[in-house]
Parts: sequence; structure tokens; C-alpha cells
Amino acid sequence: AKEMGFDGIEFAEIHAPEGMDKKEYAKMLREEADKCEIAIVAYCIGANFLGDTDAEIERLKGEVDIAAILGVSVMRHDASGGYDSEERHQRGFNNALPVIVRGYKEVTEYAKTKGVRTAIENHGYFCQDSVRVEAIINGVADDNFGALIDIGNFLCADENPAVAVGNLSPYV
Repeated sequence: AKEMGFDGIEFAEIHAPEGMDKKEYAKMLREEADKCEIAIVAYCIGANFLGDTDAEIERLKGEVDIAAILGVSVMRHDASGGYDSEERHQRGFNNALPVIVRGYKEVTEYAKTKGVRTAIENHGYFCQDSVRVEAIINGVADDNFGALIDIGNFLCADENPAVAVGNLSPYV
């Protein structure tokens, strides 16, 4: 990436080689990026608060630790892709909103102690349109939590990207 002229890279999850601890692998990646003089600007991971919420919160705190080792200032993680046949304890977005907000709030409060800001991307259909993303951000109500915008993802929610970006621009 550095040879191609990029100033920074983003990791979308990392998977340590077999037999290696993920934290050690993250440290190696950071050292290599430093050696190549390229910044690691973000760490993005999948997540789902609508299953075992408490376990997912703890898992994500571990990913915040990885983000801190990588030296990033922001970590994006998902809220949920929605319900599968086993996860029918909430029936729609409005019912799921308090669970999602609680998850993000706990993770971002932990991330604050590590110097990492957390963000939601308009991603995964269930939490993709600007109205839902804004509801989550306002529910969390923490300056350490904001939005990572993918303009094209709004099209998947049948939303005009220009309008959607305008709706979310205060949170980016």
C-alpha cells in the first residue's frame, strides 16, 4: 500500500496465524506498518448485539484492545445484520434499539479508556438507513461514538445517498 502511494490503511478484522495470539499478531502488524511508514487509520469488525448481547459486548471490548495495539484512533463495528430464525426475542428495529444502544454504549465507554473512538457504519440492512443510524447515535449519546459513512450503502436501503449523508453529517 505504501509503495502504491497510500498514506494509511484500514484493517477489516484480523485473524492471527494458527498458533499465534491475536494480540501478538496485532503488535507485529503495527511494527510492520511503522517500519513501512504507513498509518493504520481504522479497525473495522463485524458484530451482532441481537444474540448473546453480554458475550458480544465482552468480545468487542477485546477487539478494542486489538485496535489500541494497532494504534488506531477509531474502530467501526456493526450493530447487527438483523434477526435469524433463532433470534426472535425482539420483533423489529424499535424493539431492538435499546439492546443495540446498550451494546454500543458499553463498548464505547470501554474504548474511551483505551483512547479509541467507536463508530457505526450504515451497514447490514437492519441498521443501514440514516434514520436508524441516527437513532442509534442519539441513543448512545456519547462524544466517543459517531458514524462512519459509506455512501453506496445507502442505496441498499433504498435511500438517496445525498439526503442520507446530509442527515448524518453532524455525526461523522
